[in-house]
Amino acid sequence: MVFRMPWPGNPRVNIQRKGAKAKAYQVRQVLAAIDKKEAT
Repeated sequence: MVFRMPWPGNPRVNIQRKGAKAKAYQVRQVLAAIDKKEAT
């Protein structure tokens, strides 16, 4: 699943389905989106 966040820059975050473990690149995407949000 890909989620678009209603934040400046509209980051896209790829999330695993329920019960599946996140892959390293997905964790990096989420952390980057949070960092971007905190920077604004």
